[in-house]
Amino acid sequence: MDSTTPVWTDYIFNVYSLIVWITLVIIGAVLGAKKTITVFRNFNDLAIVFLLGAWPMFMSRLLLFIGPSQIQKNIALIFLVVVEAAIFCWIVYRTYQDNGRFWMTLLAIITKSTLSFLFLFNLISLFAPTGKTAAQRAQARQSALFWLIGLTPLIYALVRDKEGLLNPGRILAGRGIQL
Repeated sequence: MDSTTPVWTDYIFNVYSLIVWITLVIIGAVLGAKKTITVFRNFNDLAIVFLLGAWPMFMSRLLLFIGPSQIQKNIALIFLVVVEAAIFCWIVYRTYQDNGRFWMTLLAIITKSTLSFLFLFNLISLFAPTGKTAAQRAQARQSALFWLIGLTPLIYALVRDKEGLLNPGRILAGRGIQL
């Protein structure tokens, strides 16, 4: 064996891990759409899961404005980790309440966190695309819009109770639009 074998083995492991993760997300989405498991309880639960992904982005921007003191930055970082852990524990607790079984809860957590990450990543890419040229930024926007067009109805279908503070039907009804 040559010196590239460990690298190749790591690559194969990463590919298999990604395939297993994608398979779990697909299974979770199918079971959630069939209402066998509860991925999102309501739109409030959806907002809390999105907060889990948005909180580090918000705090990383806030860390840029905190004074030069390393102690202040460490305190802010500890605050970030504590709030993130509390939000995650709250999500796991509510998801377990909805599903009741460990494996169904784990599948719902994997599905909701992955979809949340993909949605937020593409939403940011839509409004702040990366790329050095206008053509690259336009391509990034098109790709993000493509993903959002697919993810939005999927996430909407995975919400069990179509109620909550951030219910799009309630928000749009105030503007004369019916869902």
